[in-house]
Amino acid sequence: MIRETFKDISLPPFVHSRHSLQRDNGRQIDWSLVTNRFMKGAFVVTMNAAALAAATSITVLPLPKALKAGQVIDFGGAKFARVTADTAAGEVTVPVAALGVALGGTETSWLGGRGGKFIPAGTEMDLLSSGKIVPSILATGGVTCYCLLATDASEDMPSDGMGAYGVFVGGNFFENLLPAAIKASSTTIDSNFKTELRARGGSWQFFQYSDNT
Repeated sequence: MIRETFKDISLPPFVHSRHSLQRDNGRQIDWSLVTNRFMKGAFVVTMNAAALAAATSITVLPLPKALKAGQVIDFGGAKFARVTADTAAGEVTVPVAALGVALGGTETSWLGGRGGKFIPAGTEMDLLSSGKIVPSILATGGVTCYCLLATDASEDMPSDGMGAYGVFVGGNFFENLLPAAIKASSTTIDSNFKTELRARGGSWQFFQYSDNT
């Protein structure tokens, strides 16, 4: 006689209803396109004013964390700034070595991450032509939001995704418990992502979780 064992696997807290969930066969993540913003402990430096070439300071939004002298702020391409003096968290002016090129004033740079990249369950993911997925927030271009990641994904644990990571392609979810909403101190995620999810098919319903106990 064949014995079957059934195991009740817990679901992420953002799932509203187990029976509403729709999945596909799973997807691999293209880690080569996942930026340092997904590294543990990473923080963003955001320009808040234009800076001319040869400028020796830049104006930024209040720094989330301190910067060290010698640290390089990489804005992508030829745009970077080398910090010339320790700068405390909360400061809005950063002293830098003379800039090689001008900065437009809207650039961002993610710094301070350590270890491998980590994508939390519930993250909105785009589907690439390769069949792999990447976080929608990266705006890779030419692709739209396809699914929510069903489990945490860690670059440090490649064996976890050697087959594929589970994804949700429909279902009922607590929107204010999704990681993008929590990180933004919001109760909602990007409305464009929700539109793109629904345009791909499947049933998507979003609710607000509240604890009335």
